[in-house]
Amino acid sequence: MGVQKREYIKKDGTKSSYWYIRYSVNGKDIWRSVGKVGEVTKTVAQRRLEEEKRKLRMGIYDYEDVTLEELEEDYLKYLAEVKELRSWSGRAQHLNTLKSIFKGKKLTKNYSERC
Repeated sequence: MGVQKREYIKKDGTKSSYWYIRYSVNGKDIWRSVGKVGEVTKTVAQRRLEEEKRKLRMGIYDYEDVTLEELEEDYLKYLAEVKELRSWSGRAQHLNTLKSIFKGKKLTKNYSERC
C-alpha cells in the first residue's frame, strides 16, 4: 500500500504525471488516481489513502449498492479525462448494452448469488 507518482506519455509526446494510491481489498490490489501532480499534492494523496484504509476497516465503500446508471457518469468521465482513451465513446456504447440487461438492479459484490 502506498502513494506513487505515475507518468504517462500522451500521443503528442507531452508527459502528464498523476498521483495514485494503492491498497488491497480481499487480496486484490486496487489502484486509484487522486489527481494530477501540481493540482494535488502528495500529502493530499496520502490523506486519501488513509481515508480509503479507514473505510475498509469500517466496511464502508464509495459505491455500495448502486445501479449501473448511477456509476455511468463517473466511469465515462474517468475514461475520457484520466485515462484519456480515444475509445471512450465505444465503451459508452458497451455500457448502454449492459444497462439494458441490468436496468434498475443494484450492483453488489455477490450479484450472482441474487439472480
